[in-house]
Amino acid sequence: MDYTHPFGKSNQIETGYKGTYRVNDNDYHSDTLNYSSGNYVDNINLSNHFKLSEMINAVYFMFGSKIKGLSFKFGLRLENTNSKSEFGSRKIIAKSDAVNTEINLIYKIV
Repeated sequence: MDYTHPFGKSNQIETGYKGTYRVNDNDYHSDTLNYSSGNYVDNINLSNHFKLSEMINAVYFMFGSKIKGLSFKFGLRLENTNSKSEFGSRKIIAKSDAVNTEINLIYKIV
């Protein structure tokens, strides 16, 4: 979701939000032929089960303006990620927060 609001002749603010929720559940089985019996048996050395759940939230705010041939934008983005993964008996939980800043300067030569 994004929102842009112009004000004045050459100013604008932009803001937005993006959220992502992702779930993966991969259960992989490998069979190997048992030559003695002629049957396929589960190969536990090659089989695995991987689960991932991840929630990402991000918001941003930017201010932009133009003065003669110079245009500029200043921005801030905040992001939060929560991930949980399981691979067999191993469980990994990871959380991260990030703050990103952005500055754009553009000068038009006519």
